[in-house]
Amino acid sequence: MQSANEALTSLLGNSREPTLKEQIEEAVASGEGGCCSLTYEERIIGFLGCVISGLILNCFSVVRIAELLLGNPVPFAVCFTLGNLLSMGSMCFLVGPMRQCK
Repeated sequence: MQSANEALTSLLGNSREPTLKEQIEEAVASGEGGCCSLTYEERIIGFLGCVISGLILNCFSVVRIAELLLGNPVPFAVCFTLGNLLSMGSMCFLVGPMRQCK
């Protein structure tokens, strides 16, 4: 009975989009999982590594504010930008890059 419903909805064009869980399961089953194949522990380790590295770089950028005020913005800008990118990118380990970009 379910296949008849699926056939009818595909003919009418009202087919539903797969959920995120279904997309991940399909990607893992087809071997295209990428980082979706990470275990829970590996995801947590990657997340913590990125967050801690980002926080350290942001702390270094605070130290470099004096150089910024003296006319040399490069060290501050590099530390601040990389720290924020690492902190934001850490969420990719928890929710995945596709969902993070949406």
